[in-house]
Amino acid sequence: MATKTIKPNSDLLLWVVLLLNTLLFSGMAPAQELPHSVTISLTHYPPILDVKGSVGTDIATAVFASQGIKVQFHQYPIPRIFWAVERDNIDAVLGSRSWLKRNQLSDEYIPVQVYRPQFYFYGLKKNFPDGIHFNELSDLKDKNILYLKGGALAPLFKKFNIQPYLVSRLEQSPYIIKSGRQDLFIALGLAGWDIIKEAYPEEYSEFIQSEKPVYSMTGDILFPKKSQYMVSVFQKGLAEIINNGTYNEIMLKYYPDGKIPGDIRQLMKASAQLPVEAQEPDSP
Repeated sequence: MATKTIKPNSDLLLWVVLLLNTLLFSGMAPAQELPHSVTISLTHYPPILDVKGSVGTDIATAVFASQGIKVQFHQYPIPRIFWAVERDNIDAVLGSRSWLKRNQLSDEYIPVQVYRPQFYFYGLKKNFPDGIHFNELSDLKDKNILYLKGGALAPLFKKFNIQPYLVSRLEQSPYIIKSGRQDLFIALGLAGWDIIKEAYPEEYSEFIQSEKPVYSMTGDILFPKKSQYMVSVFQKGLAEIINNGTYNEIMLKYYPDGKIPGDIRQLMKASAQLPVEAQEPDSP
């Protein structure tokens, strides 16, 4: 029985090759080109967040600079922070992932932790000669506590059935404490001393800070989905500035006594290698 030889059709083979190439490369989008500059929104909470210079802006500037990217900062009141992302074409937000939960935006942003701020109590030494001590917030139920209206710790006060005296501006706190109308106010570590020294530059030593923090939260840069391609770029830059000592220099600028909080040192250690994975703190 004779064997029939089938000659390949050159046109058919060419069509098959083209089809395979199309299937192979159709799903491969070109790499996103890095921008020359990015725009970041933040609120006013010096020296943690401030367009004039702060922990957050110094870190973000150094991270992006390590990748050859310049940064522009735009400052907004907290209620307009996320509104500005679309309205003013903002690339990322400096703040905290806790803001995402409160605004039901957890699925819309990717947070990368850059700092670990802590809230402390502040009061007058004469009222707390042995220091401000507590195990739980309920231990200070008999004290008059002042807090910022709309602040992140509202759920914590509710949990312990404490009704703080609310102020619209944190800068009012030292004056109210000094007047004797309230016993304690709560603020982020560096910010508390900042506003005390602003109010009483010659008498700030009359105040005292609790050794134990009231609450620890994450300080994050929040990338909307449109900027998610920049997450790995930022993580790489964060690892670089930690490894080359730049991050530590920034911390020493704000902690000149060298007493960098342990939580921040742990963050530096964890973030020195990629990928950077921020840990979620306990909810207040």
